Amino acid sequence: MIILPDQPTFDQQLAAASLNLSLLDGGKKSQLLGVKKLVNPTIAGLDYLKTEIGANNLVIGFDYNEQAVDNVSYHLDEETNKFYLTIKPKRGQNPLNKDSLQVDYAGADADLIVLFGVTNLDELDQLYLGYEELYQGANTISLNETHPTFQSSHLDVLGFSSYCETTFKLLEQAKLTLSSEVATNLLAGIQYQTNNFVDLKADANTFEAVASLLRSGARRKAGAFGGSLSQSASSGKSSQVERARELGQAQQNEKSDDSIQTSKSTAIFSQPSVTKPKETKSDQPDRSKQKREKTDHSPSPMRPSGLKK
Repeated sequence: MIILPDQPTFDQQLAAASLNLSLLDGGKKSQLLGVKKLVNPTIAGLDYLKTEIGANNLVIGFDYNEQAVDNVSYHLDEETNKFYLTIKPKRGQNPLNKDSLQVDYAGADADLIVLFGVTNLDELDQLYLGYEELYQGANTISLNETHPTFQSSHLDVLGFSSYCETTFKLLEQAKLTLSSEVATNLLAGIQYQTNNFVDLKADANTFEAVASLLRSGARRKAGAFGGSLSQSASSGKSSQVERARELGQAQQNEKSDDSIQTSKSTAIFSQPSVTKPKETKSDQPDRSKQKREKTDHSPSPMRPSGLKK
């Protein structure tokens, strides 16, 4: 039997459900019990949890009048493979009223009881009251951060990062094969309890356990825990987005400032260019004519004296 306390933590729920699933997968008879009904769809195997410890014996009850009942007998029908209980009334008495029959389960038997976070057995209410002899006769293992007030084999969880890491070590020592669902549960508990592995409780042994769980098919479930964890993750994501927006805006403003400064610099160092009007053909002097005029007014070359035609 695997038993959770009145107010189990998320880590404890994951660990207990994982241990129960592993025992069932290994062909063992196991029962997951809790003081109160727990519902969490993110935890595989938590739907096995029951709040009543008795489930071994079939009990039949009815209104009884000693003067009205003659005898009670039973017989087995081998052909139909059914059990028949016969209640015979005394002569002159009315038969038993079938509407008063009540059928239920009661009683329990266990070789091993594993308790998660239970300090005092009295806090288990209906799971302990009336079943004191069951706890005295069974081997009891207590996974807890403090020593319990009852006799048991105590496994100190403080030596590990979480209840899920402790449970992983138990399953590893028992050489039980971990299914993907169990590995995912245990990884989620370690991740949750160590604040995404940031907490200093996550040591080398923790990361070795995480590696083994991932090899066993564990799937990381970041953001699927619900409650404050999801809100925190959402808040962190929003903060990151907001910071990214602010950074982008700052960079954009910086670029704008650079553009303005560049424009100012260009205005200071660049002088406006004066466009020289292009001379038209009519405005240009006729240089060939000037050359001819210059040639015509020049004196004739002198002939050597003494020469005649």
